[in-house]
Amino acid sequence: MNSEAVVRQYAAGEKDFSGAILRQIDLSGASLRQSKFWQADLTAAKLRGADLRRSDLREARLQAADLRGADLRGADLRDAQCRDANFQDALLTGALYNELTQFPSGFDPATAGLYLIAPGTSLAQADLSAMDLSGVDLSDADLSAAILEGTNLFGADLSRANLREANLRQSNLVAANLQYANLKGSQLPQANLKHANLQRANLLGADLRATKLEGAMLTTALCDNTSQLPPELVWSQLRGYWIGPGADLRGADLSNADLTGVDLRGADLALSNLSYSHLGGANLSEADLRYANLTAANLGQAKLTGANLCGAVLTHANFHEADLSRVTFAAVQPASETPPKPA
Repeated sequence: MNSEAVVRQYAAGEKDFSGAILRQIDLSGASLRQSKFWQADLTAAKLRGADLRRSDLREARLQAADLRGADLRGADLRDAQCRDANFQDALLTGALYNELTQFPSGFDPATAGLYLIAPGTSLAQADLSAMDLSGVDLSDADLSAAILEGTNLFGADLSRANLREANLRQSNLVAANLQYANLKGSQLPQANLKHANLQRANLLGADLRATKLEGAMLTTALCDNTSQLPPELVWSQLRGYWIGPGADLRGADLSNADLTGVDLRGADLALSNLSYSHLGGANLSEADLRYANLTAANLGQAKLTGANLCGAVLTHANFHEADLSRVTFAAVQPASETPPKPA
């Protein structure tokens, strides 16, 4: 396929060039926005000044390609072979790459503004709207306040990911793994969560109006009176954790949970696991915390007036500026060396 054929096909609305052999093709200055070059061979291609915004270049061969001044913002370069490519003055902000993407020697993708798609990556406030991220592993990733509107996350691993205040409107999360994910304050209207795993997900303040939840697993997910749920969803039948005054959370596993500022006045938290949880500024007055595990929990500025901490494990817990008036302490486990962080 020559350059004229590519431009003509693109102009006719046909943007899929997957697997095409385009070695040494001259597409300098061409407008090819949102094209699909998956597994295409663009070795030594002349793409200087080309508009390749949001194009799919996954697994493409771009060795020795001339990409000087090209616009690759939002392009997908995962698994692409870009050795010896020339990215001088190219715009790469928001382009995607992974640990298998091969860049020229000395090229720093982070400095160029690319987004690393990998477990534990930092993508806070990243604009990933309408991207195809199906099947990706973003476990433990920081996606707080990220824009994921209309994004395809089918089957993605988002376990333990921080999605606090993320925009997930109309996203495809079918069969996604969201176990232990922090979705506090996130926007999920019209998202598709069919058959997604939301066990122990934090849904405090989340907006799930018009969300598709057929077959989703919500056992032990966290919810409160600020969570906006579909009217057909009966929370009491899902065996989730309701967070609020007087809540029955006896024996609940709330380890690592973001419970900052929650109101748990008079709640039954006896025998619960709150290790490594974030309870800063929370109201736990008159709460029953007997024999609760508060190992390394953050209770800074929390209100614990009249709480019962008899037998609670407080190893390395942070009570800085907490109100501990009338708290009952008895048989508290002494501090020891820092315990291992739970998996």
